[in-house]
Amino acid sequence: MVRKARRQLDREIGEALGRQEKISQLRARIRRLLMKWEPRLGVHVQTWRIKDAKTYWATMNDHEVWFAADLSKMPSDFIEVIVVHELVHRLTNGHDPEFFELMDRHLPGWQRVHARYDKVPTLYSNAVMKHVLR
Repeated sequence: MVRKARRQLDREIGEALGRQEKISQLRARIRRLLMKWEPRLGVHVQTWRIKDAKTYWATMNDHEVWFAADLSKMPSDFIEVIVVHELVHRLTNGHDPEFFELMDRHLPGWQRVHARYDKVPTLYSNAVMKHVLR
């Protein structure tokens, strides 16, 4: 019984350490993407964080952007779409026509990247894909 509990604890510790490493890699990736895209779009994110979220890939208010920790499981091209998406929101009002024009202009092919992952159950996927499929 003790050995089984020890193996379970070792497995949980290993999973937690692996998750921490993935979050650390995600943090570095987002930092690089912000440094790349903020000057291109002429916007600045004052503060950003990574947190557990089950209903969105990212969200923001006037001063801060929160990125979902589950992005750590996604390919880098999709992470870039999400970062650019949030930055473009600094320039537009929601998912209006200007938003989609700016996304298309600055990140051609973003819809194809997004479509590969449209089955991921998030508010982001559902809201954007409804517009894309019109």
